[in-house]
Amino acid sequence: MKKENQTTVIKTFKSLEFGEIRTAINENGETLFCLVDLCNALNLSNSRRVSQRIDDDERCNLELRRENQRVGNTLTTFVTESGMYAVILRSDKPKARQFRKWITSDILPSLRKTGVYALGGSAKKPLSGDVVLLLQTIKGMLVHGDMKSVASKIGVTRMAAHEVLNGRTQSVRILFALYERALENKQNLSNLYLFPRRAIEKLTSIK
Repeated sequence: MKKENQTTVIKTFKSLEFGEIRTAINENGETLFCLVDLCNALNLSNSRRVSQRIDDDERCNLELRRENQRVGNTLTTFVTESGMYAVILRSDKPKARQFRKWITSDILPSLRKTGVYALGGSAKKPLSGDVVLLLQTIKGMLVHGDMKSVASKIGVTRMAAHEVLNGRTQSVRILFALYERALENKQNLSNLYLFPRRAIEKLTSIK
């Protein structure tokens, strides 16, 4: 885990349903999320255990302070955007989907105020490691036909979706549509393991 010694000013987002989520911006302009706040929002009781399941390059310790606060700095674990998605993907809580929508529809647009995701800079620069990992995670959870189906649903070409998933172009709308499908696939897979007899009965009933 990378340790940041500098004091970091944070911005806090509040929700009646999910509580407070503290965010920060690192020296590379990447958005970071407070891990404890994410865990609280998703009803994950052991943030330390969650932290251990996140890759080292997706988390760091920040010595932070709130805006207009001069004393009382605290060393706190923050995760990158892909680390945040990893926490959500690993959560089977019913509210995970609603929480993801709040993050993507309110928090990220407020922080970026752009129509593209640009954690690693402009499109002409190489993608940062956390963006690459996020794309690989989504790609690994998609199945045959998903790309065409998602593209048709949001009114873009299959090639456009393919270019975004491979990091050659950037589009928040396409990225999150693919992410949503990946999340649905994860839930379906979880149900398969939770209810194996039901799944087997469905398979054996096919003629």
